[in-house]
Amino acid sequence: MNDLANIDDKFLDSLGLSHLSEEEKQEVTDKIQTALETRVAIKITQGLAESQVNEFNNLLSGEDPQPVMDWMEKFIPNYRDIVKAELDGVVDQVKHNNLSFIQRL
Repeated sequence: MNDLANIDDKFLDSLGLSHLSEEEKQEVTDKIQTALETRVAIKITQGLAESQVNEFNNLLSGEDPQPVMDWMEKFIPNYRDIVKAELDGVVDQVKHNNLSFIQRL
């Protein structure tokens, strides 16, 4: 999912987080990425058959993200829209609550 949501220094700057140390930026980046992945996984698995959810979860446990992307392309053709919507939700929460939201992640 990293190719869909580029969470980098520019992204953090847009959220008003440019003042953070490099260590803090990495921590925030990791938290946002994890929150985004969790939200997208929940949204994607709604309405799937149990066998599809199991297959998806097995792919998520692997090291290579490409099979996950390929699976989503095949079974969830609108996954890019889902990622964008969930990222927008995370961005809104960060912008409105700034570090208090990030600390809760």
